[in-house]
This record gives sequence, structure tokens and C-alpha cells, in this order.
Amino acid sequence: MGLIQKLIIGVLVCLPATAWNADLHYALDVKINTSEQKISGTARLIADADKKITLSVLNLRIPVTLYFDKGKILRLVELKDSKKNISLKLDELPNKVVIDENYTLMRQLAPEEIPPVLATVMGKEKLIVVVSANRRAIYQPLIDALGVENITYLTPDKITFTQMKENSFLIAGHENALVDMMFGKQHIPEDGVRLKVYQNPYNAAELIALLHVKNKAEAKAVHQKIPHYGKYTELAFKDGRNTLKAIAKTNNGILVLSRPPTRALKPDKLATLDEILPKLLSSRIIYLGEKHDQFAHHINQLQVIKKIHEAGYELAVGMEMFQKPFQQVVNDYFSGRIDERIFLQKSEYFKRWRYDYTLYKPIIDYLKQQNIPLVALNIKGDINSKVAREGIYSLSDERKKQLPSSMDFSNEQYRDDLNKVFTLHAEQEEIQDFNYFLQAQTLWDEVMAESAHQFLTNNPDSKMVILAGNGHVRHKYGIPERLYRRNLEPFMVVVQDEEIEDGIADYVLLTTKLKGKESPKLGVMVEEKDQGLVVIGVNNKSPAKKAGLQEGDIIKQFAGQSIKSLADLKLALFYSEIGSPLKIQVKRADKMLDKDIELFHF
Repeated sequence: MGLIQKLIIGVLVCLPATAWNADLHYALDVKINTSEQKISGTARLIADADKKITLSVLNLRIPVTLYFDKGKILRLVELKDSKKNISLKLDELPNKVVIDENYTLMRQLAPEEIPPVLATVMGKEKLIVVVSANRRAIYQPLIDALGVENITYLTPDKITFTQMKENSFLIAGHENALVDMMFGKQHIPEDGVRLKVYQNPYNAAELIALLHVKNKAEAKAVHQKIPHYGKYTELAFKDGRNTLKAIAKTNNGILVLSRPPTRALKPDKLATLDEILPKLLSSRIIYLGEKHDQFAHHINQLQVIKKIHEAGYELAVGMEMFQKPFQQVVNDYFSGRIDERIFLQKSEYFKRWRYDYTLYKPIIDYLKQQNIPLVALNIKGDINSKVAREGIYSLSDERKKQLPSSMDFSNEQYRDDLNKVFTLHAEQEEIQDFNYFLQAQTLWDEVMAESAHQFLTNNPDSKMVILAGNGHVRHKYGIPERLYRRNLEPFMVVVQDEEIEDGIADYVLLTTKLKGKESPKLGVMVEEKDQGLVVIGVNNKSPAKKAGLQEGDIIKQFAGQSIKSLADLKLALFYSEIGSPLKIQVKRADKMLDKDIELFHF
């Protein structure tokens, strides 16, 4: 037999009063120990504190399905004792582990197994209905048919974020302003009645029902039937006849382990960038993802841009790296009205983006030389930062004017993936509320999608290449699907150096790391304070150390440029050369000190 693997499973079972009507909960803690190549955990059986259960009588046989590259196997885990280690001998590690996939146990479903359906809405003790005052009479027959006794009626402008977060609610009418800001702008359906139930993006325990009714006659034709369709997620009726019924897909069984299978790439079968170009050109919009600090990624982006332009297509390039309020600055630079230094200053590149401009300079130089429009896609950073910390509803009326016309929070994979990122960094960041983090990330992607949409609408003959971080384009749920919602235009997505998994993109580029030109560095850590740019650390092998800079120094000038911020220093360094003798002025205590400094690699 090959390598023996161990699967040890942690099981939590809660038993209520009667065994024949048991409300069973199973939770497995599965961990992979890569050094020992095993999966480990603990098995436990816990009963309610006030119930006495003879454990020897409870022979629980828990079905566990293990998925491998070549298929799956079913194992029965027998649990008799309140705490016990259980081992399954395996020849290899599984890709997926699922408990009770075929529902042979009497138990309560896990949340991820339960689809959002009408019956759950109807079973709520209370419900908020968001409906315009002049439309309420049309919807009233169907609202009454839900049978919820405690209903609060609000107009779209009156519902608060707290109410949305703490309740299930029904939104009446696709033309309802709240729909645009929850699910993106919806096309008005031709059905007499259309209903879809969503999980509340701000509270997984609550639901949102989106209901659209053509007229009161259609509502009356359905109101006695609708309670009989409780098991469905989405419904449509016309003239009282059901034309659509669907249940949202959910997991079968309790998923306790999932990892991508090992993929094998055959080197002589891989496509080159030139070979995928015809496929890219078949779409009007091409997304080229990146890891921002990887020079090789920007070389690939430039190569694609050049080939599309040289093929004779009218083209624009949208960039995450520039914010919408600075579009005129971009235009002034491209038209020659300002030089590069003024462009970088006025676009606040080093304040807003901060990555070394040498990474993007070859792309921007080419666009300028070839008169290819550069479209600033991003929202102003201080708005997004405020949303991440305090939420969209904290914005002033003036700032709300800069929000996109519609936003969609309904993609569950997008939300789940963001939650993993949030959990990973929550302890290190000032951002403490995941709902605000979700709003900020969604706003970020929606604004970039809307910026691109506005340009494409005004330039109907132009293709667009969109340059953004991999996280904004992978799985297509960031910018791509949000732009598609607006214009229904075909698109292709390329990411670079991402893990290869189903649905991540149309193409994944695997690159070799390249080292490009970098702006020189002083070798200091700095902090922006009221008195100026303060040195809080000095690298012992750096130009700054050699020049005699110390902690506490305030940098006032460098290379003839006044320094008040980190952005000022980065701009001055960008225009400085390795090996050139330069001057730096610092304030130390009450004295101004002028020092010679020579930049070098370290």
C-alpha cells in the first residue's frame, strides 16, 4: 500500500428532547498537517445539559464522502463515546470532504445547504416592506398573501442601514431606488409577477425578496397561489399562470474540506501571448490583471496594448491607478499642456497610488506617443476609505453624488472571498466592520465599471483594455460582471501568476520575474506629521545613513525640491539618478542642516 494518510474528524452533535424527532447538528474541524501528510481533528458528542443520554445506545454512523482526482469513496464514521479520536486510513489526501451528502441522517441543515426561498420569508415573525407610497396598493394583495403578521412599511428613502442589516425585507418594484443600490439596475420584467429571494448581504440569517408586479390585476390573479410556491427561490407568473419556478443551488451535505486538485501543465502545449491574441481581440473589452509590483506583468500589458493598436483597432486604456477627479490632468498631459512632473504632481499619483511610477511609465509613455486615451477609472480614495470605516450611509450628501448610479451586492462568492481577506487582515487594520469593508470593495469595483461604461458609451467604436489588480478581475465578479450588467458587451479576462482554478479567468499568464528600473531610495522610514515628514527609522546600509540622517530628523528639502509629504519625496527621488551628488536639508531640533548625499543601490 502507498503512503497511509489519517483522517481524524471533529464532530459536534446536539440532541434535543426526543430521539425520534432529533434536531441534530454536525460540525467537523478538519486540519491538514502537511509535514506529516495527514488530516487531524477531534470527535465529540454533546447533549443538551438537561438531558441524560446513554451514549452506548447511540450508535451514530456518520457518512463521510471523500473526493479524489479519480473519483470518490464513502466511509461511515461510527461514534459511540462523548469524545473519541477517529482515524480513516487513506492512500492519498482528498480534494474534498463532505458529511452526509445524500441526507441519510436526521439532522438540521447547515446554513450553506439552505437555499433562500419564499417559505422562509413567509415564516418570518416580522418583515419590512420597502415600497413607494403611490405603488403600495398595487402590491398589497401579494404582501397580504405572505401571511406575515408584523409588517413595517417604509418608502425607499426612509429605510436605514441598521434596519437593512437586522431584518428581512421585501423590495416592491424593480424601479424602486433601493434595488439599484442593492442588486444593480434591473431591467423591468415583462412578466405579470416576478419574485426572487436573495440572502441578505449584510446578514446571512436574513433574506431579501425582490418583487415586481405589472399591475394590480396581475397581483390579484396570483395572490391565492403564491403561498403554494414556498419552496422556490425565483418565480414568474403571467395572467395568473406560472411561467418560471427555480430553486437556488446550494451545497449537498456539510462541506468540511475543499482544496483545488493538483493541476498538470504540459509545457509544449501552453499557448503564448501571441497565440491567445486573436481570442482577446474577439471581445470589445479586455481585462489585464496584475500584481502591482511585478514589472513582468506590466511588460505583458504593454505588449497586448501594442498588438491591439498595431492591428488597427481604435483603442482606449482604462487604469485603476488614476482617480476620476484627475481625468483632466491626464488629458492635459497627453495633449502636451503640462509636462510629466506636473502631471505626476497634479494627478497626486504618489499620494493616491504610491507604487513606483517606473512600473507604469513605459505603458503611459506609449499611450501618450500613440494618442491612445487613458481613462481614469478609480474613485477618489478618501471616499472609499471613509466607506470602509463608517459605511456608505455615513457619507455627506455632496459625497453621495460621486457614488455610481447602481451597485450589486448579491454575488455570494464575491462576498465570501472578501470575507476571507477581511478575516486575514482584520487584526492589523483599522477597518473592523465587514459590512463596511464589503461596501467599500463593491463601491471600488462599481465605480471603475461605471467609468469604463461612460467612456465606451461615448465612444461606440472603441475597444478598451482595462488594467487593474488581479483581485478586481479574477472570477469576473469584480469589474467585469459589473460592467457587463451595464452594457452587455463581450469581454475577456486575463490574470497573471494566480493559482489555476476553475473560473478564475479566461487565461492565466505564468511569468518569469523581471527586474526593471527602480526609482532610487534613501533608506528611511518616515511618517507624515504636522511639522513635516519625520524620519522614524534609518537603514544601516543606506544612503541616508551614510549622509548622517537620524531618527527624529524632519526632511525639508531634497534635490532642490521642497518636501512636505512622502509624495513629494517620492517624486523627487523619481527624478534623481543613482551616483549623482545631491543635497538634502533636514531640521534637527531647532537647527537646519544641509547634507551631501549620494544615492546608491543597497
